[in-house]
Amino acid sequence: MQTKGWHMPAPWTATNALGWLTNKAAPVELPVVPRLRSGRLPGLTLVLPNDKMPEASRFVLRLWAGDFELSGESSSNLWIGSVVEEHFDRPISLVTISETRSDANAPRDLLLGAAQSARPVASTGSAGSNNWDGRILLLDDNSP
Repeated sequence: MQTKGWHMPAPWTATNALGWLTNKAAPVELPVVPRLRSGRLPGLTLVLPNDKMPEASRFVLRLWAGDFELSGESSSNLWIGSVVEEHFDRPISLVTISETRSDANAPRDLLLGAAQSARPVASTGSAGSNNWDGRILLLDDNSP
């Protein structure tokens, strides 16, 4: 993923947090707002600048350790994740507001192009919508 431009986000420090209070910080320079799953923070968070709008948008990948282990020839942990596009608005020069875009397909497809062993599959029992076509992405970090 790092060879495709994904990298660790800026850590939450007092200095980095101040970036949210200025209109000068690029989206990829700002710390990622925490999101919880079952009361836990992600085990891995990566960001990618949006090449089409680098001053107003970024992609954020969050992965949480699942409560499952897959076994077979070799066992591996199951991770659950999300990838979203965050759009940044600066209504006044002293505050930055982020909004997660509702389109789930474009960020997923971007991740599909970046991951070596990814394949989209239809999610059973889930109906698609205008913002999501019902497909999820399966990644295997053990594949060559």
